[in-house]
Amino acid sequence: MSPTFQTLAPEIIILVLENLSDSATLLAAILSCRHVHNAVKPYIPSVLKSIAISQIISLLYDSYALYKILRSVHPAPIDLRDLRDQARFLTQTLVALVGVAHYCAGDLLPLELPLQQCDIQCTSIALNIADNIVQPRDSAIKSWANTLSSYNMTFRVVTVKAKLASFPLSGDVLQQYRSMIEEAQSDLNDQIKSPIVAHHLRLETSNLQDMVLREKRSIEQCLHICNGALEFEMTKEFKVHKGQPTVISSINELLPEERQGLT
Repeated sequence: MSPTFQTLAPEIIILVLENLSDSATLLAAILSCRHVHNAVKPYIPSVLKSIAISQIISLLYDSYALYKILRSVHPAPIDLRDLRDQARFLTQTLVALVGVAHYCAGDLLPLELPLQQCDIQCTSIALNIADNIVQPRDSAIKSWANTLSSYNMTFRVVTVKAKLASFPLSGDVLQQYRSMIEEAQSDLNDQIKSPIVAHHLRLETSNLQDMVLREKRSIEQCLHICNGALEFEMTKEFKVHKGQPTVISSINELLPEERQGLT
């Protein structure tokens, strides 16, 4: 029998009514409460799977809609491109997770790190919108901060029951990372050659000179990392499997171990 408010233990019903009006979100939250864990234990697999799939699909629709909005902006400044890439990778992660969740048979342990990454990406997207993108007139974009961040708690709770799932790298993701790195190279080269940097290097204040030089070296190091990533993905050690979903969280994963310390 599927769990309902009538079949759940009384203390769980009270917890639902006292904390959230959204029963699906609250049912996820109660699974992390130790004192009611045993009472709800018989229902955990089916409830957790249902919550996870519904939240993943709901967030997938939102993230893809956001990506389409951002993709339509041309030319896109660097902040907007970064947000566009975040929305794209979040959407790809969620597409993969929908398939994984359906085949988990109630055991959602393989979803921990992908779901943690979704949580991180949602938070980052919301913060980027709030800090860099939102203007009073941008109502179409402004609403995404609240929409995306509202999923964070559910994903945090679901990850308690999860563990790492391994995915091979797809050709599409590789191409997207290559494009991202090339865009970063272009931005960094423009920044390092900018008149502002050149002007500050001529200033007599030693502290400011040191600061600008450190920033210049930091930019150069970023370019070195980008070049290293592009070189590495051309080697035979970097395997590509077409048609397979993937979850990649950082450029570090494109680098061999001896280069990872540079980041």
